[in-house]
Amino acid sequence: MLTRPLTERLTKSMERLGSHIMKSKLTQSYDKRSVSFSGQPITAVCVPKPRKSSTCASKATLKKGVKLLSTTRQIVSMGQGETQLANEIQTSEDLQALLGNLDQKRMLIPTGIS
Repeated sequence: MLTRPLTERLTKSMERLGSHIMKSKLTQSYDKRSVSFSGQPITAVCVPKPRKSSTCASKATLKKGVKLLSTTRQIVSMGQGETQLANEIQTSEDLQALLGNLDQKRMLIPTGIS
């Protein structure tokens, strides 16, 4: 089993075994979301697939999304979520400034080489 190519599709029993191992490791971990096999721990975050867009979602659903993003931001930035958010906003502002400085009102996208 350990000699299988990593690109080969998993069997159903292997998927069930992997899922069981991950759930067991997550349950036993100190924060219920980090798993260590060897080397650095892997952090698992459940990101549910949305059924509605943000414009159609309820306020409670939007609040859950904001909390999920905040939690993920804290994980990615090692507890410096505010700094991470400031960097995201600055990047967005830089992009807006760059787009605002464009003199052209329209952009021609080539469809192919003649």
